[in-house]
Amino acid sequence: MIFDVIENLDEYKSLNPKIDNGLKKFKEAEIDYNKRFDFDGGYLFFQEGSTTPIDEGTFEAHKKYIDIQIVLDGSEYRNM
Repeated sequence: MIFDVIENLDEYKSLNPKIDNGLKKFKEAEIDYNKRFDFDGGYLFFQEGSTTPIDEGTFEAHKKYIDIQIVLDGSEYRNM
């Protein structure tokens, strides 16, 4: 898992050739919680949610897909 700021998104393009496609789609998409945005290599969608304290949660993992989560408001985790 990588934690970083949105200004550094372009630094991760070299990790996988399809990441650039997703980042381009993210930059051009308007936030719509009812829509899936497809691109060559995957899709993106916007969600609202809340986090649990870090000591009560677990990190998710994927074997087949890359999951890029961009927090637009708030934070990825919170302390107790």
